[in-house]
Amino acid sequence: MSQPSIGPADPEQLLREWGAITAAVRAEFDQLLREVEHSLTELGARDLRWAEVERAHADAQARLAQVVAGLRARWTGAGPVLEEAVIRHSVNSARHLRWRVAEARRSGDTLARSLEQRGEEVLVRVRAAAARAVFSRAAAEWSAARACPECGEAFQVGGLTSRARFRCGACGAEHSQDPGPATLDWISDGGPMEAICDEDAAQALSAVAGALHNFRSINHPTVEDHAALATTARSAWLRWLDQLHRLRPTMDDAQIEDELQRRLGRTLAETTHTLAVAARKRRSEGVRLAKAGDVNAVMAWLERTDVEPAELVGQLVSCLHEHGDRAEAWQILALEHHVAQVAEDRDAWMRRRLGDLDDALATR
Repeated sequence: MSQPSIGPADPEQLLREWGAITAAVRAEFDQLLREVEHSLTELGARDLRWAEVERAHADAQARLAQVVAGLRARWTGAGPVLEEAVIRHSVNSARHLRWRVAEARRSGDTLARSLEQRGEEVLVRVRAAAARAVFSRAAAEWSAARACPECGEAFQVGGLTSRARFRCGACGAEHSQDPGPATLDWISDGGPMEAICDEDAAQALSAVAGALHNFRSINHPTVEDHAALATTARSAWLRWLDQLHRLRPTMDDAQIEDELQRRLGRTLAETTHTLAVAARKRRSEGVRLAKAGDVNAVMAWLERTDVEPAELVGQLVSCLHEHGDRAEAWQILALEHHVAQVAEDRDAWMRRRLGDLDDALATR
């Protein structure tokens, strides 16, 4: 989507072009996803080592991600052009166009996340099918007879998962036996067992992805927002670990808890920075005081922090507003007008400020 060299860009034409782009990306992704599912399904049924399966899945995931990244990159180029075109339009139509541009951006983001989810669903399903094929081959190794290296007499080793010594019942020779290749794949860390856990917990893990997206969309998150995200993540990983424990019953409680904390830490890593944690605590305190209706307590709270009071009270207004606490936001707007020493008439300024907040939230 490019701006014409003569005259201002036409927002209507640019919006139509964006619609065509998203339709083309959807069709491209659909075709690639069908090809990926077919090739990986065939690959998973073959007698291959798990590392080969994983390499094929990683390649497929990268190809699918490239299409989605391309869509997001197209908006990176198109968005500023659209916004510039809106600015050049008449005052009467600009507000309506801003809303349409915001809707176009949201539609692109929604499509990108939908494509990511669909791709993940397919990859998880076919990877789990390949994992079950590995288990079937491992089970065949456990029941297959082996020949004594000395006399050739057949004997059973059972579900061997590490090197062990055996004595031949026929000739008495002692020898070592190792697990078969499928068994080594089945018991490997990060291997087929985890693929089956991914499938079992797929819906719960998808909910975590949605919760992360929602959390990131909040400009001023609170402690309660983060607690909701953490609860969703913990529930999902507990389900995942419950399945892993069924497949690997030798895991003890300490190992399960260590794995839970490791996975939670990785999932929530971007949200646990010290400054972000402190800011959420500060906001939650301000929200609590605002909801209690104690303006003097809010004023004291503003003075207790190392953040500029005018900046902090503005953040509190935005936080209350985006969480749907409009009555409290209106009350704190009056306080913001005072703290920021705004020269404009208070009521007029508050109405305009609230309208700006409404527009910003609606077009986010």
